[in-house]
Amino acid sequence: MTNKKIMEIERLRGVAVLMVLFVHADFFNQKLPFWVKQTWSGVDLFFVISGYIVSFSLFKYLPTYSSDENIFMRFKKTIPTLKEFYKRRIYRIFPLSFFWAIVPLTLAYALNANIGFPGISRYTVMQEIFSVLTFQYNFAAANNLIPGFLGNYWSLSVEEQFYFLLPILLIWFPTDQKRIKFFLIVSAITAFFVRPFIPYTGAPEYEDVWIRFTSYLRFDSIFMGVCLFILKHNSKLEINNLKKPMAHLWTLLFIGILWLLPGILIHGAFNRSIYTVLTIASLGLVLLASEDKDYVLDIPIVKTVLEYVGTRSFALYVINFISLKFLKEFQTSLNYSDFTMGLIWLALTFILAELSFRFIETPFIKLGRKTIS
Repeated sequence: MTNKKIMEIERLRGVAVLMVLFVHADFFNQKLPFWVKQTWSGVDLFFVISGYIVSFSLFKYLPTYSSDENIFMRFKKTIPTLKEFYKRRIYRIFPLSFFWAIVPLTLAYALNANIGFPGISRYTVMQEIFSVLTFQYNFAAANNLIPGFLGNYWSLSVEEQFYFLLPILLIWFPTDQKRIKFFLIVSAITAFFVRPFIPYTGAPEYEDVWIRFTSYLRFDSIFMGVCLFILKHNSKLEINNLKKPMAHLWTLLFIGILWLLPGILIHGAFNRSIYTVLTIASLGLVLLASEDKDYVLDIPIVKTVLEYVGTRSFALYVINFISLKFLKEFQTSLNYSDFTMGLIWLALTFILAELSFRFIETPFIKLGRKTIS
């Protein structure tokens, strides 16, 4: 496998973040049918992509272990790799995510006396920031312990927990064969036993949040991304003789499942089984993209737009929910229509994302590379 960036993965990131933007687009989608606008499943696609890409990054530097090495010897041998891996993750993730956690919360608290952000006090600001900085925002939100001003940070916490867990598991299981077995078994247990049958004892109205946000109920999608990478890494999973028109049909089918399935199946009552189907659809998309044969959305203009959006997907994902919160507070005083506010929201989100990409995300990624080298 080559080390170059796969632009089809970037297109999928673009699809995923546009789905997240759509589900948050209250200014535009209020009058749409319920089944059309439940596109939070873009996060499931992000999870599979993360499992694949993080494994891609980690395996480049992972040492080969001999059969006579115990767990402690393997860990010692892997320390240089772990240092490089975590430095890359820190420079890639933390500057942008911490900036867009601390700055808007501080601003919201400062403006509270004038325009009344609901639930924003010194105490709630510290709750939110502490939950972000300690990578357990998802558990705090799932148990209704925080107001959720930074609501989309729950998935970042799930991924950050995965970053800590993955290297340990790869050291614990020293061969790719054992790793595949472990990740497949854990994913199957999660998908078919733990998530469908684990009891929920909290308030009924928070059950969907608890299932969606709790890490041990969501790791199967990330783990399946890891499995896909290991199989591709060992050339044990290749797509041969697939014509582009058929690949495009599969792509549209998988995106259609991700887009429509949550709204069709839930109908107001949460259905735990849909996540397994969403993972399979996401896995199919990442498999097609990983071939790097332009199987995924190789359409003029469309692919250019998606690749642009995909490269800025992290900033867009972090910023869109925050910019929506702020604009909703100003809508009454501005007296603009929902459509106009929606256009302002999109413009503000993309401008802030572009600035963040250029002046926070990219410089820190480059700084991380210099520090590591």
